[in-house]
Amino acid sequence: MREEIYSFFWGLRNFVQHVKTPNIIANVKHTSKKNGVVYSTYFNRDEILSGYNSWQNKAKFFIKNQSELIDIKGIVLKYFKLMNDFYEWLVDKLVDYHRDDFKKVEEKRKEYNKEFFKHVPDLLKSKLLLHYEINNEPEHLFVNIVPHKIYYEVLSKFDNTSDRLIEFLKYIEQHITLEDDLKSEIGKAFENYITSKKV
Repeated sequence: MREEIYSFFWGLRNFVQHVKTPNIIANVKHTSKKNGVVYSTYFNRDEILSGYNSWQNKAKFFIKNQSELIDIKGIVLKYFKLMNDFYEWLVDKLVDYHRDDFKKVEEKRKEYNKEFFKHVPDLLKSKLLLHYEINNEPEHLFVNIVPHKIYYEVLSKFDNTSDRLIEFLKYIEQHITLEDDLKSEIGKAFENYITSKKV
């Protein structure tokens, strides 16, 4: 079944690209369920078999063993499950194969972070000076200091500027303790920005 359905979808892709999109039959069925309507779509088995001359033998075998109306959603879900199972298997194998490599990368990342965060206080001081010159959003102070993924997660999760500041500082202080004077200066930058927005 697995090889046949792979062959069918490979042939279907070529059919659509080089010949035409097969006719799709739609069916609407009224039910007593909440939505009240069930929509189904089908290919006509004989039409797609005769409408394309380059089906591989395994694809032909698959098509011939379907009912006259081939449930599109049903075969797509089967194909999706096969592909999903394959990629889960592949990822597991790759993770297992590269386990030692991942450990080495993680060790290097920790070494990099240890060295990088030594310079973060000076980076923040420089960014503060620039912030006062151009008066941009104070969140920009943390660009290229907080990893992009975490930076944008904080922006999307928190609408309040003060909450964002707390989250950014919380992340940084997992790696290095900032002086109170520096945190106070950063806090003022955020407060001034909030105040300016209220005016």
